[in-house]
Amino acid sequence: MKNSGHFVLLSVLLSAPLLPTTALAAAKTGDCPAVKVAFTASDLLGSTTNSMALVNLPEASVAFSQKGNKAACVVVEFFANSIEAPGELLGVQALLDGAPMFPNVVVFSSDSDENANGNGSAARAFSWVSSAAPGAHVVQIVYASQNGTPVTINKHTTLVLHR
Repeated sequence: MKNSGHFVLLSVLLSAPLLPTTALAAAKTGDCPAVKVAFTASDLLGSTTNSMALVNLPEASVAFSQKGNKAACVVVEFFANSIEAPGELLGVQALLDGAPMFPNVVVFSSDSDENANGNGSAARAFSWVSSAAPGAHVVQIVYASQNGTPVTINKHTTLVLHR
C-alpha cells in the first residue's frame, strides 16, 4: 500500500484527543520566500461528519509544484464557515503529502450552536506551516468530531503559499 507509513502515523495521531493533554511544542519562527498561491474555494454546503478520526474534507485538496533547488516553507491558510452541536469540538488539520503540518490538530470551533437552534454557523480561519522539497505536492484539509456528534463545515477556501 502506498504511503502505509503515513497511515500508521496518522492512526496514532488520530487516536489522541483533539485538545492537548501534554506540554505544548515551542513556537516555530522563520522567513518564507513564498511567491505563489495555489488554492481551492468551495461553495459546498453541509460537509458533515461524526467521525472521531480525521477524515478528508470534500473539495479541500490543493495540488501545487514547489519550485527552486532546495526545500522551502509552505504556508496553508484555511477559511471556513462551520457549526457543531452544543458541547462539541470541531478539530481541523492540514496535511502535506499525508503528513501533519505544524501545529497539529486545532480546535477550529466549539459549541457554536450553544442553544441547539441551528443558528451558530460562523466564519473561522487558521494557518499551518511546513517545508517541502522542490516538486509536486498535495495539501489536504481533514476534520473530525471530538465527541462523535455531527460537525459541519460549509463554504471554505484553502490557500497554499509556496515557492
